[in-house]
Amino acid sequence: MRISTLQQELDLLQAEHGKKLSWSVLPPAIGSFIDDVMQYLALHVDIQYLDETALRSEQRDIEAVKDVVTLLARSIDKSDTIKLPEGGAIEAAKVIQSLETAIIQLEHADSDYGKEGSNILLRADVGNHVQQALLFLRNKQVIQKLTKSVHAKLGEASNEDVADVWASVRYEFDTSRTATHMVPNKTVMGDNFLIAETVSSMRKKISDYVVRIKPSLIRLMLDEGKNRHPAQVPELTYIIGMPRPIAGLKPVERRIVDCIACLYHQFGLLDQRNIKAMLSLSDDGWICKGYAQKSRFRKLCGIEGSRDVGELPYFWLKRLLLYLEEYISWESPVERALLQYKLSVEVLRGETIKMTPFLSNELKIQKHLCKFLIERNIFAVGTKFGNTETDLVCQAKPVSYIVEVKYFRSNSDPDDSKIQSALLQLRQYMDLHPTYTKGVLVFFNKSSCPISAERKWIDGRYMILAVNMYASSPSKLKEGIDIIASNDSQLIICRNLGKKGTPHNSSTKKKTTAKKRTTAKKKTTTKKKTTANK
Repeated sequence: MRISTLQQELDLLQAEHGKKLSWSVLPPAIGSFIDDVMQYLALHVDIQYLDETALRSEQRDIEAVKDVVTLLARSIDKSDTIKLPEGGAIEAAKVIQSLETAIIQLEHADSDYGKEGSNILLRADVGNHVQQALLFLRNKQVIQKLTKSVHAKLGEASNEDVADVWASVRYEFDTSRTATHMVPNKTVMGDNFLIAETVSSMRKKISDYVVRIKPSLIRLMLDEGKNRHPAQVPELTYIIGMPRPIAGLKPVERRIVDCIACLYHQFGLLDQRNIKAMLSLSDDGWICKGYAQKSRFRKLCGIEGSRDVGELPYFWLKRLLLYLEEYISWESPVERALLQYKLSVEVLRGETIKMTPFLSNELKIQKHLCKFLIERNIFAVGTKFGNTETDLVCQAKPVSYIVEVKYFRSNSDPDDSKIQSALLQLRQYMDLHPTYTKGVLVFFNKSSCPISAERKWIDGRYMILAVNMYASSPSKLKEGIDIIASNDSQLIICRNLGKKGTPHNSSTKKKTTAKKRTTAKKKTTTKKKTTANK
């Protein structure tokens, strides 16, 4: 069974039973469908790991947050006031009072509200007071101390966690945000602040941002009459309160866990124990226990939201299937085999270059890849339709995979136009195929400009696989191309890494050099002839 099949079944059930069906009157067909989804989950996702990690990630470092709150309460001037654009003001004295109350609440947060409750308390209440307190902070020594504390906490985080927080920092400046966004200011941020090429620079910039830059930008926005600003992940209490060591989930993993938890508690009206048994869930895990604590705390605080989606089974099932499709990117034997091909060729990069000189053009590479797939019981053939000829077509019912191979020689670096052109060619081949297709663009790259691409389906139908065969050591590489998904008609964006500007084209350089030499020779010859005539 595949995700697409489950999605089709859900659409049929929704059409038959209506869009807004309450959990209390679910027909047997819905219960059976939920069982199918849970069986799929049990086979394809390590739910126990996600459940335990979700619970562990809620155990915030309350003591570290209390130290920060206490330090801020002692360090700001009680007589200070910030006037708001619409009238009124933020008074430092009231902010300090709120911080002192927050310290008392944090003392009993876990016992009163549970792990998730204390997490929400930190984010929604304490975090807001701390952000306001930072607007009044002018003591440079305290600013440096807080910046070092944030940097130390980020030092315990994995590179992936740091990259996620940095992505949130950049997102705060995204002008497409539906609510509001931060307004950049060079005087406060300096030049190129939002560009970070290493994780180390990300850690440094995040630390400076949450303690100094963000509060400064907010004050400038208030002075200009803008009283709304983002309240997202990159804020002081969130980072300081991260558990030690940081053990969080990726956003899509977190969403999967939340969806399962909602299904578990809502479906409990019928047969809650069935889901628990099928997924081998723990009574003390996030899904069985943590979600209930979250719901209780949200009701206590009156923050259940403007619309009640808890009574809509289709809403949660649709979201779960959508997140699963994103999470499980290498599902079919074809996808797994193509990834194996990339890794098997790259792991012996030096030996492969010496042993396989016959991989010198696209046709020979296609045959090499075709042989690899056939040896793994995947039938792959080249096809011809009209005046077009696809490289390879692999069948994994109900999907046909169109595989297009592009070869970059050692003297011809890839660039945006070549990659976009290859994707357009693949799309045309897919459009001509009579069955439902997915397309895989394989770049066999021998140039000194490596290509990297996310291992996921773009727009649900396209995947890019780069086999990098450069001869030099990775440590000596000075530039590369990172291919990411885009929201516009081009589908992808090619980002240049390392050397600024469009990746160079070695062949163009050689032609230019040859041209200069020819011109120089002509000038020398002309000069000699002129001298001889004299």
